[in-house]
Amino acid sequence: VTALVETFLGELERRRAAIAGDDPESIAREAHTLKSSARLLGAFHLASVCEQVEQDPSRAPLVHDQAVAAEQAFRAWLSEHSEEHAR
Repeated sequence: VTALVETFLGELERRRAAIAGDDPESIAREAHTLKSSARLLGAFHLASVCEQVEQDPSRAPLVHDQAVAAEQAFRAWLSEHSEEHAR
């Protein structure tokens, strides 16, 4: 699971930037991919927003806040998880 979270975080900024772009096809494609990854990891609010953006790319600004919240939650989880392994 740690590797999945790290991969998700490593790709998140690029996906967020693509979703903030101005190409509706790219926005929808990146929203679809981010939706799937978010859902797999349990970030259901982010996945829900991405689903909305996938259907209507003009809603792309909605992704930012949910992506930030998911990033913070996953970074906190990684930190806690690494502390548990250090003990």
